[in-house]
Amino acid sequence: MRFMLANTTWNSKGWTGASSDRSGFKWVASDPNKHQAGESWNFEEPTGKWKYGFFENLGRRVRDFEDGGIVFFISKNHADGTRYITGFYAGTTVFTPRQTRGEHPRNLKARWSNCLKLPINLLFRPDRHLPSGTKTVRYFAYIEDAQAKNILSDMLGLAQQEDFDGNTGRRLFRITQRYFPQVQRARPQTATHKVSSVSVAGRRYVAKESAEYLGPSTIKLSKDNAKLQRSYRDHEALKHKVAEYLVGKGYVVSTDKHLDLSACKDGNKSSSK
Repeated sequence: MRFMLANTTWNSKGWTGASSDRSGFKWVASDPNKHQAGESWNFEEPTGKWKYGFFENLGRRVRDFEDGGIVFFISKNHADGTRYITGFYAGTTVFTPRQTRGEHPRNLKARWSNCLKLPINLLFRPDRHLPSGTKTVRYFAYIEDAQAKNILSDMLGLAQQEDFDGNTGRRLFRITQRYFPQVQRARPQTATHKVSSVSVAGRRYVAKESAEYLGPSTIKLSKDNAKLQRSYRDHEALKHKVAEYLVGKGYVVSTDKHLDLSACKDGNKSSSK
């Protein structure tokens, strides 16, 4: 198998050092140095071109992984109860038994240029990211080409949506093309995603200027993503508020269909959608 998901303990420092984050793994809780698991340094920049990393497999041999494949890292953030794919090593060698370098165990090796920590973690979706019949990832799990392609496609979609910096986006695209030249960007799904019948611009305006028109909302703050995500229920109230705003600006609008502020530009005071 060319692709694998490896389970790691959560790390609010981006896996560049030991952290005191809550962990559900016994091997972390029992660590005499408190939460200094080997994977805590998986994305610490090395001094040379090679990066050595780690995931706990409790002595289980990784028999079927092909050298040169991708190991995706998955982790549960206990602050919001959600699992994320946090990054990957591409062109990886997995070896057992583990080795020890300094104080840290290691069982992964890849060029640092092929190691990528996502600036914003990708929501783990078992329906897209795990093979049929595999329900969870306890230590590690092999995945087929279809699931690896879905993961990389979702990452590209996330990069486009969140406007990853140029170098990160280019590296992600280059590595994706190496394994799947025809892969397409997928629209990412967030932990609080709901489809709205109101344009993004309309939601932003109403949220900022007219909070009294908002219905009950679900709010989730992810410490790692450092972003506030909202989902609104009362779409009709939103549409009417946007319509009032546009009418006040001199536009002609109809509230019976989807409103799109992007169609209303300076010099064009007529919009019926």
